[in-house]
Amino acid sequence: MVVTQIPLAVRDDFRPTDLLDDRYPPGSRVALVQPGSTPSRTRVLSPAFHAAGGPVIGPEGDRVLFVGKRTAASTWQIYESPLTRGVPTAQTALPQGAMDPVYLTDGRFAFSSPVPKTGQAAAGRDLPELYAQQPGDRQPTRLTFGLAGATESTILGDGRILFVSGGSPQVPVTNLALFTINTDGTELSAFAAQHDGQARIRRPRETADGRVLFLSSALESTSTDGQLEHIFTARPFSSRAAIPGTAGMHIRAAEPASADQVWVTMPGQGTEATYGVYVWSPQTTNQASSTLIFDDPQWHEVEVAARRPGPKPMGRLSTVNENMPTGLLLCLDANYTGTTSSQEGMAATRVRFLRPSPEGALEWLGEIPLQADGSFLAEVPANTLLGLETLDDAGQVVSRLPPAFWVRPGENRSCVGCHEPHSTCPENRRPLAVRHPPARLELIQQGLAQQPSPSPAQ
Repeated sequence: MVVTQIPLAVRDDFRPTDLLDDRYPPGSRVALVQPGSTPSRTRVLSPAFHAAGGPVIGPEGDRVLFVGKRTAASTWQIYESPLTRGVPTAQTALPQGAMDPVYLTDGRFAFSSPVPKTGQAAAGRDLPELYAQQPGDRQPTRLTFGLAGATESTILGDGRILFVSGGSPQVPVTNLALFTINTDGTELSAFAAQHDGQARIRRPRETADGRVLFLSSALESTSTDGQLEHIFTARPFSSRAAIPGTAGMHIRAAEPASADQVWVTMPGQGTEATYGVYVWSPQTTNQASSTLIFDDPQWHEVEVAARRPGPKPMGRLSTVNENMPTGLLLCLDANYTGTTSSQEGMAATRVRFLRPSPEGALEWLGEIPLQADGSFLAEVPANTLLGLETLDDAGQVVSRLPPAFWVRPGENRSCVGCHEPHSTCPENRRPLAVRHPPARLELIQQGLAQQPSPSPAQ
């Protein structure tokens, strides 16, 4: 297994400037260890680094991605190292740094950038977004476009990217939640925890028995430890629960190791105990049932990645055509809404598209009419954070969805309506909108050019 080891003590003069400085203080390292072995057999995979951490093992079990910085003055970048013999090679060279790498099914890897500055991990204009890149290419492709940040990504067995997001100037929320996208950035979807109350979510990991494990803590908490929770991938919106027996366990990381075992990093018993790696079964009920499998008393082991064979995630076909500037958005019924901002008894006849301006206000992109059944088919700008307002005949706003989604170039995206029930499918009928060519926003943009842009408070 590969572990992140951080020093037992941090220099008094150390002042972290970003999220990863906090997570991996100077001297932190990535190391290859054997469960049950002695610390003397440890092989450091990040030699001569100022700090390193966040290991993710490749699908073949022969290489590892991690984040690191060579010197105190350098930025955090993604590195790859073989697990046999070899030296780490830099995979990114981004001015604002990179973090949270994950291997994808097509040979690429994904990561988040920029690295948030201290105090801006969950809010602010420069939130991390997801990118994908071929190893050695140095030309990343952006996958997300301002949903509310995108971090802590992992790959699911069906090939989708699962990530954590939540909170932005345009989309204020009270908790972080889980979302998915395809590996080309299409089909952004809410996955779980959107309405579960205040909580931080970290390190989601899928298990072999159809669950996703993750760590949660209170939104105001400054601790990097958390409670271990899970959801079932078959019903993620209705199955979130704390795993019994974890309430008193100060877990820093959890990694599925087999069908019925999880490796967790947590402190041992006693005031002088260091963080180590324990094997633990979710069927146990207390910390005493866990078994220590590795602990170097000169270090804290705070993260662990399992070097184990497993089923390869499914591949995903891409519909993206980077030569196209637009995509298509089909809505089956814009009047079918459960949002709190909708006006009771009012029926919409038009829909207005919004996007955030560089200054943080909202800009109108244009309006299109709704069909008699409430459907619309619109050609919208690609790679642009979009929001919607539905309007009645008098121009009054019926409902509003702040900028929270996008389409990729050439993507055909569809939805039932605003906040439809997640456990039901739409009525099997052909919407009127598909009987006509897609409406183009620029056709009516001239009529809006002289009108003032709405503020986020309107």
